Amino acid sequence: MTTSTFDGPATVFGPGGAIPVHAELTGERPAQGPESWNGDLWAVAPEEDFAALLGSRAGRLQFRDGETREFVVRRVVQGEERALLHVTGSGPVPF
Repeated sequence: MTTSTFDGPATVFGPGGAIPVHAELTGERPAQGPESWNGDLWAVAPEEDFAALLGSRAGRLQFRDGETREFVVRRVVQGEERALLHVTGSGPVPF
């Protein structure tokens, strides 16, 4: 199995439009079976609460190179300073 990580800027697209985020993600490419990736996203703007995403529980994540993948929101943690999304992606590992 090969593991890769991504720690950097991305953009979330969902029902509320585009939201610039910072992403910390881990992807796994097993020798057999499907690839998977998951991790955390938080908005660059501290006041963003991801309210529009909470109703749909899904969105698209676009990386700097234009690569886009679908994700499902697994959990939202509302901190004192900002909201954090725990997500699981679908499709091949994009990083």
